[in-house]
Amino acid sequence: MDNKADLRKKVLNALCTVNEEIQDNQDKDLLVYGIISSFDIVPMMMELEDTFGIEIEAQYVVPNNFRTVDSVVEMIGRILGSV
Repeated sequence: MDNKADLRKKVLNALCTVNEEIQDNQDKDLLVYGIISSFDIVPMMMELEDTFGIEIEAQYVVPNNFRTVDSVVEMIGRILGSV
């Protein structure tokens, strides 16, 4: 991944594939504002895994990693070793 901005764009595209509302609510807590529910986390994980060719291990599957677009970016960055 070239840089954090590119990573964020790729993460955002993957998340919006699952839920288009994320596009207009990027800076909000997606769980608190009801944009996503716990049921959305599995499809989001699957899309992220497909997009980045990774496996998101159980240790990363916690609500705080899916609260905001930036928290997802940070998680993917840690998995990829680029953040």
